[in-house]
Amino acid sequence: MPTLSYDEGVPGHHWQISIAYEIKDAPQFRRVIPFTAYMEGWAFYSEWLAKQAGWYEGAILFATSAVYAMNCSARFVCR
Repeated sequence: MPTLSYDEGVPGHHWQISIAYEIKDAPQFRRVIPFTAYMEGWAFYSEWLAKQAGWYEGAILFATSAVYAMNCSARFVCR
């Protein structure tokens, strides 16, 4: 569950989309249209950031994050 929280919440997609809407100089397509590579890249970055910050405690959470990363990789490649 923590991995999903980091992926979808803060610093994940919620934060990403909020920032995209706040950028006034970006073209409309950049603020609204989802680019899978960019979105999943942001998700990978947010999960990596959580690991670097030490927010994963214990082997089980770390293993869960690895399985989740494999699922994200499959979505990244298949879309």
